[in-house]
Amino acid sequence: MNKEPVVHARELFPGQVLSLSRQNHVITFHCDNGLLLQVHVLTDDIIRFRFGPEGYFLPDFSYAIDPKFQPSVEKISVLERKNFFIIKTAHLECRITRHGLHTTILDQKGRVMLQDDKGFHWEEYEHGGAIVMMSKKAQDGEHYFGLGDKTCNLNLRG
Repeated sequence: MNKEPVVHARELFPGQVLSLSRQNHVITFHCDNGLLLQVHVLTDDIIRFRFGPEGYFLPDFSYAIDPKFQPSVEKISVLERKNFFIIKTAHLECRITRHGLHTTILDQKGRVMLQDDKGFHWEEYEHGGAIVMMSKKAQDGEHYFGLGDKTCNLNLRG
């Protein structure tokens, strides 16, 4: 059963892609509402997404990436279609819609591995700052463990 996600009045979303630029393994999408999305292709199996809702990125830092890590990708293809873009490596295909920057990641056989529900969105605080959110569709057989300190069952899907 595919039901549409509920959108709340205060939620803001990426707009229409105006252009994209590429520098080595980083593809940057520029939207009409000023939002930026950087897609870092780190390996044939690892893609990192960074969003800049206000049109810029804070200094790059991630606990998940070893500071000595060097991206290693043999070939990255970037293709444009009518309603979406395709970023392709030897193992993955990442589709990003022109409106809203919704992403879908497929394996070599075309099976969906990861897919946006609402996708990236945010709410701005009245006195500055924002809370950023990401929502994905749960695939059949997918489970979620941990996600921070829990005093309940670690399998959050059941």
